[in-house]
Amino acid sequence: MNNPITQSTDETCNIVQDLLPLYYDDVCSPSSKRLVEKHLKTCEKCQNTYNELKNDSIDSMIKKEADSVLKQHEKKEKTAAYKTGVIIAGLLLIPILITFIVCLSNGDGLNTFAVVTASMLLVAAMTVVPLMAQQKKLTKCIICGVFALLLIFFFVDRMYSSNEFMLWSVPTIFGLSIILFPFVIRGIELPPVLSDKKALITMLWDTLWLFLTIIEVCGHTTMLPE
Repeated sequence: MNNPITQSTDETCNIVQDLLPLYYDDVCSPSSKRLVEKHLKTCEKCQNTYNELKNDSIDSMIKKEADSVLKQHEKKEKTAAYKTGVIIAGLLLIPILITFIVCLSNGDGLNTFAVVTASMLLVAAMTVVPLMAQQKKLTKCIICGVFALLLIFFFVDRMYSSNEFMLWSVPTIFGLSIILFPFVIRGIELPPVLSDKKALITMLWDTLWLFLTIIEVCGHTTMLPE
């Protein structure tokens, strides 16, 4: 037969255990507070539970304060990086403006200005983009850098009317893809059906540009005068 005293004590412990969080936050009623305090004086089990609650609360507070300090520090670093990126971007505008003024004063075309602008965009892709991008910095840096490099090829080709933009661009993209595309594809979120096939996508991408390079080079070779 069960001991009624033990049953009563266990029942009181259960009630006090439920009240401990409220008691710790000082939001329970006065009668509940008196019940908890009276019980804690005689129950070692509930005393240990209350001490653990206090320790956990202190740890949570310390963790919360540490997270707050880290977030403030991270925010300051991002702000400093953003300001540095803006300053560098402003400095890169100086040679662009100088080239533009010189081209206008000499009455020349804007081909040189376009090449210088594209060159500064390439520099910006390597310096400004990593500082100002919030996420996927490497991926954005690579994409912007390749785009700026293609612009340089395009404007130089127009300057000399060589019509060899594709001959320069396709092999360049192929060479850069072999080295950089694995980093780009790793930073891209793909649909679930393709998320585990990034290696296959990389191989297909490189194979595509390999064949395009062969076609472009062979086509250019056949067009050369004997």
